Amino acid sequence: MIPDEEIMFQIERRSQRQLARTRAMLMEAGRSDLVSDLDTNLRDIRLGLTGARSAWHSISKAQRSVLEVMVSGRWLVRSPASRTRYDAHGEPFAVSNVCGIATIRNLTARDLLACDGTAFDPEARLVLTERGRFVLTHGRPAA
Repeated sequence: MIPDEEIMFQIERRSQRQLARTRAMLMEAGRSDLVSDLDTNLRDIRLGLTGARSAWHSISKAQRSVLEVMVSGRWLVRSPASRTRYDAHGEPFAVSNVCGIATIRNLTARDLLACDGTAFDPEARLVLTERGRFVLTHGRPAA
């Protein structure tokens, strides 16, 4: 039986050989521009930038606006007026009625928000995750 690490090493080595062949083929064809594009795309994948862009484009406008409200260090708290609506607290000011529970659950399922409430009510308070911050920083198209 081959250990998992050895299998991963063989896959990586095979992938690097295939990439080297592809780059050589493109260079022989005089397409250094495609080699540059390939290298840029692979770099973006390796750094997680492609995943961040994909996550940004996979969420709705309402979900994006929730993340944008939270970028400055705010957190979400269940509204005292409703069990299904949330308010944003923190600096520079609080924002009422930011979103509903369906939006929260979708963003939590994508690991963009994390529940930070009590053991009996975990959804009472939500915070932006590190992944959520990364998606906000690198997933949004440049303005």
